Amino acid sequence: MTTLLQRLFAEGKAEGRAEGVQVGEANGLRKGKADSLLVMLEQKFGPLPAEMLEKIEDADIATIEIWFRRGVLAASLDEVTDPHRA
Repeated sequence: MTTLLQRLFAEGKAEGRAEGVQVGEANGLRKGKADSLLVMLEQKFGPLPAEMLEKIEDADIATIEIWFRRGVLAASLDEVTDPHRA
């Protein structure tokens, strides 16, 4: 028979694993989108400056998605990350 403490520990461990999986999946998704953005921008504009690589590295997933959409039509890298563009 398990004690209350053992049951609570097991439940906490299971919750921790589930949360870890979710965080890992979110990080993987962000990295995949960031990699796609890098490939697209490098194909369009050539080698990217270190500043742009850092911006992409630091960006959250929502920002990366916005930049990807902008990048498709952008005439310059500045247009991709310009915070005043829609």
